Amino acid sequence: MALLVVDIGGSAVKYAVWDQNELKEKDEFPTPLTRGSFFDLLNEAKDKLANTYSFDGVAISTPGDVDEEAGLIRGTSAVPFLHLIPIKESLSEALGLPVSMENDANCAAIAEMKEGIGKGYTHPLFVIIGTGVGIAIVENGEVLRKQELKLDELDKTIAQQLAALKTPKASPVSLGKRVALKKFQMPSSIEGKEVFDLAKEGDEVAVNELQAMYDSLAQIMVTLNSAFEPEFIGIGGGVSNNDEFVPGIEKAMEKLVSEDTELLGWFQRLFKKESSQVGAAIPTLKVCEFKNDANLLGAVIHYQEMNPAEK
Repeated sequence: MALLVVDIGGSAVKYAVWDQNELKEKDEFPTPLTRGSFFDLLNEAKDKLANTYSFDGVAISTPGDVDEEAGLIRGTSAVPFLHLIPIKESLSEALGLPVSMENDANCAAIAEMKEGIGKGYTHPLFVIIGTGVGIAIVENGEVLRKQELKLDELDKTIAQQLAALKTPKASPVSLGKRVALKKFQMPSSIEGKEVFDLAKEGDEVAVNELQAMYDSLAQIMVTLNSAFEPEFIGIGGGVSNNDEFVPGIEKAMEKLVSEDTELLGWFQRLFKKESSQVGAAIPTLKVCEFKNDANLLGAVIHYQEMNPAEK
């Protein structure tokens, strides 16, 4: 069974072929502005690969709140054309293949729980960082697919508050744009990964903006840890390939909970935590094993779950 596997991101659409239990032919194209252009580009990729592979279906990882039964991606994301109008059926018709869809953070968590850093754990949390910040919650070893049906009122409140923390400062994709604008350059002239190099060279703008990203992510991690008390928080997304990334967040978390005692006390009162120890507020962070491939692998697993006869 060969699948066309697609990971829709805010800046790029990654795709690959799942064949003989591995990802092959990995490639990408810039995320288009319209649904029609997306369908056309995906068809071009499929037609090119169809010379070598015979596809049985399409497995998609996508931002947003996926309602697969309705064929609709609810909510909002950095890819507006995905939302408001049902997309699954029209995409299936455009490609001439059956389609499965799952939220991108859930896809990463599914892959990591089955074969990666989550194997053997029961309640880790996964944070996938790209154009936005995606969160996947695991309960009793299973990724919660429809979180709004399974989370209690406190957790819903936390999820809403966390959404307010998902500022552009937490995104490595917007990091480059902010640095470029502050240097009076075009927003697309500097990529997020270049900011790390500029910061190493002592560039003041890069150093300040990189720290702002770490500080924002530290607040998100500490909030999540206080609310859900996970065994660990798995960090995924392309930026997780950078060896400096997780240590940067860890340092920012230590500073946050040691210097902002008012914030820490607020967390403890809100979540009724008995421990006042700083260390208890700092989660253990682990880099996802599959990194850039996690979303793609999770999409494959989800497709196979939806179509068991095609495994």
